[in-house]
Amino acid sequence: MEEIWLQDLGWDDKLPIELCQRWNSFLQSYSVLEQVRIPRWVSFRPEFRVEHHGFCDASQKAYGAAIYVHVEVGHKTMVHLLTAKTRVAPVKTVSLPRLELCGALLLSEMAEAILPNMPRLTSKFHCWTDSTIVLAWLAKPACHWTTFVANRVTKITESTEAANWSHVQSEHNPADLASRGVPLQELVDNPLWWHGPTWLQRPRDHWPSQGTNLPVTEIEKRAVKVHVASLPSEDFLDRFSKLDRALRVLAYVHRFVQRCRRQSPPSGVRLEAQDVAAAEELMTICTQRRYFSEEYRCLSQKRPVPAASSILSLNPFLDKKGVIRACGRVTASDSLRYDERHPIILPYECSLSRLLVKFTHLITLHDGNQLVVRLTRSRYWVPRIKNLVKAVVNSCKVCVIHKKRLQVQMMGSFPKERVSFSRPFTYTGMDYAGPFDIRNYTGRACLITKGYVLVFVCFSTKAIHLEPTSDLTTEKFLAAFARFVSRRGCPRQVQSDNGKTFVSASTVLSRDFLQAVKESVTDAYSHQQLTWQFIPPGAPHMGGLWEAGVKSFKTLFYKSTATRKYTFEELSTLLARIEACLNSRPLSPMSEDPTDLLALTPGHFLFGGPLLSIVEPEVKGESKSILNRWQHLKSLHQQFRTRWKDEYLKELHKRNKWQVPTENLRVGDLVAIKDDNLPSNEWRLGRIDSVFPRADGNVRVVDIRTTRGIVKRPVTKVVLLPREPPKTTS
Repeated sequence: MEEIWLQDLGWDDKLPIELCQRWNSFLQSYSVLEQVRIPRWVSFRPEFRVEHHGFCDASQKAYGAAIYVHVEVGHKTMVHLLTAKTRVAPVKTVSLPRLELCGALLLSEMAEAILPNMPRLTSKFHCWTDSTIVLAWLAKPACHWTTFVANRVTKITESTEAANWSHVQSEHNPADLASRGVPLQELVDNPLWWHGPTWLQRPRDHWPSQGTNLPVTEIEKRAVKVHVASLPSEDFLDRFSKLDRALRVLAYVHRFVQRCRRQSPPSGVRLEAQDVAAAEELMTICTQRRYFSEEYRCLSQKRPVPAASSILSLNPFLDKKGVIRACGRVTASDSLRYDERHPIILPYECSLSRLLVKFTHLITLHDGNQLVVRLTRSRYWVPRIKNLVKAVVNSCKVCVIHKKRLQVQMMGSFPKERVSFSRPFTYTGMDYAGPFDIRNYTGRACLITKGYVLVFVCFSTKAIHLEPTSDLTTEKFLAAFARFVSRRGCPRQVQSDNGKTFVSASTVLSRDFLQAVKESVTDAYSHQQLTWQFIPPGAPHMGGLWEAGVKSFKTLFYKSTATRKYTFEELSTLLARIEACLNSRPLSPMSEDPTDLLALTPGHFLFGGPLLSIVEPEVKGESKSILNRWQHLKSLHQQFRTRWKDEYLKELHKRNKWQVPTENLRVGDLVAIKDDNLPSNEWRLGRIDSVFPRADGNVRVVDIRTTRGIVKRPVTKVVLLPREPPKTTS
């Protein structure tokens, strides 16, 4: 039936001829079944000695098990088949050792079901198998084998004892007949099947020895995975950041141990001065024994310090308390205390030296390095103490913030909008200038109000456009922006800082700008796609182009006005004049060529020449055709573009500052955020949440997570606090 299933035959399909022949042969063998006689009595009586023997085996087709009852009557032994069972091997291919293990499991399940129903006179249950691999699996705990084997070994050992399993030769194993299958004609009178192996009816000294040497098998062995953790010899003081706290903890522990040894009742909860002194002494001795182990051993044994010792020049010795001290050349001085004449020697790299210097730095109110060195050497001698003090001070967060060493990064390359030629004001930056005093009307009792100037700067030509506004509201800005668009055309991209007016206006322009201005104005640029970009908060240097434009405008404005106050119309007139002056400035230094009298200015790209150039007299000559005039204008435009590339663009290579790249900030770094309105000790702290590297890989803008949320800042507004050094194993 299993072979039919494997061939995937349907109910109406004909069987193969080979299977039909085998099936007919099997049916014909049933005629011999009437010759089989199975006794109902197995020769059992209460006075007889009864044992049970189980056999199991397997083949690639099936596995089976058989249990025999072994009865001893005086010198006579009778063996009868008690029960047997077979099972077909799984369809999925399984190795022969696994099938033999399944046969052993079948035998244990049969024993668990039958033996409890047998008389209590049964003395022992013997289990036999011809597989040494199965015996090797049963001889060891289940945890040594893979899951498949371990689960079945566990079930077998729960029903039977591993010591009762023995090896039998295959020709003496009746379960071999059940696993391979035999015709009924051979099974009717087969003594091996009905009465077991012949040696089972003989005395026990003829049975197979149970001391069979089992092979060392690697089959189905579980791969042992061992996780080895290297535990470094951690310094107790590495857990503390302050010396006084470490002393108090060690003082409590030391006092507790002393009281337990003396079995004296506690005298109080508060620490006394002698407790802290004892803790400091113990801490010093433990540190010296760890870092100066060889020197400590030699000094304890009254031997000289090794010549390779790092403290040989200090002539060390042990005092009465077991502390290593220095015996220098000033021991005869009466002006020095004992600790100053014989300072305690501490290693440079130990945690105690670091905590000691840090404690001295704190009690001196973050004073300079010299004071910390002097106070520390009044009692302790630490080699290279100046380097240690410098390292501790440089890692002090208070000192780092107070020094205000802001992060800098190499000046980045110009964006594509700055170095690509385009129509003037296609890429525009803008900012407000002001406020300025404005008179409502002329006369004595005039009302003075505030006014502002909106400065537009072209990215490629540095042309400037000035628009006066009466306030900083979004409506007034949109009106000024509409006037700018009407005169200069709609820009493709606008950049500005994060002023509230600009942020609100960007929302209006992206949502309902068509309803905010007149239809006649929107028709000119409604088909254009306007994008607005904001520089990071607190980064005016990223808007240096328009900041320089505002500065240039203010310079001319204050030189022209002095203390005079203008009306709005007068201010508009003055702004137009200043705009003309600014757009007439040369884009590059003047040439030394005497024949080159005309410098390239933003006005060349706006009107074809400087706005403040002298009016030239009309030259009457032959009239040119329209085509020649167009070619002439086109030639002038090409000349301006060529001069812009040769005279102006090539002057932008030089970096005036921030010329060397520095290490980038990393995610997780602890930083202080500079606030121009607060003292440095009140600056907010935060951790870098994300970084924004540019095309050159340098990070100039970061997101910082603070207690108030995430803020975006340039690196020039950030103070990097000392990073925690990686822990190293000693």
